[in-house]
Amino acid sequence: MKIGIISDLHGYPEQFKKAINILKGSDMILCAGDILYHGPRNPILEGYRSEEHTSELQS
Repeated sequence: MKIGIISDLHGYPEQFKKAINILKGSDMILCAGDILYHGPRNPILEGYRSEEHTSELQS
């Protein structure tokens, strides 16, 4: 069984899509956390689109 592991997506749908494409052959993909939030001490960077990212995760 091939298991893909991703983490620290932080609301960036492009990186999520790249990771999913890389892990296409996996039987299971686990997300270890930090899906949407950027952290209280970090500025919001260009490209942060939590709404789009949430839609991708639900599909």
